[in-house]
Amino acid sequence: MKERMRFKIRKVDKGDIPQVVENWKQFMHSHVRLRAKFYKMKADAEKLYLKFLKKQMKSRKAAVFVAEFRGRIIGHVMIGIARVPPVYEIDKQCGFYEIFVRGGFRKKGIGTALFRAAEEWAKGRKIKQAALTVDVKNKDARGLYESLGYGAYQIRMFKMI
Repeated sequence: MKERMRFKIRKVDKGDIPQVVENWKQFMHSHVRLRAKFYKMKADAEKLYLKFLKKQMKSRKAAVFVAEFRGRIIGHVMIGIARVPPVYEIDKQCGFYEIFVRGGFRKKGIGTALFRAAEEWAKGRKIKQAALTVDVKNKDARGLYESLGYGAYQIRMFKMI
């Protein structure tokens, strides 16, 4: 019988920043492999991401959770609260900016645990709706999201002009 992997999900702290940035670089590299022209990054993307990450860490309208295993950050999720047009009964929702689990640690419940932590954080702020964007080519991520109850309600279409 396999022993269950013991990882910890917690809010990010300053000491985690270098590892989260490394995870983000892998996250972005995987997206560039899926569709290079849509995910082409600026030359200073890492510096910009670091600034964005720190801003999200300080914001009351955002949260970053990490998955830690033996002192190593093996995954993270970033979520934020956004207002939607006031014509809807549900006038705010949370959006997942990114979720990433390092290769070798996938399909072990870590992504699910990160989602659950982010959703609980949102529920604690009276958020009733969550949204995310996933590349149609990213079948593993789509499978995870669907297993968690997420479903398509719109199709976002792009064209290079």
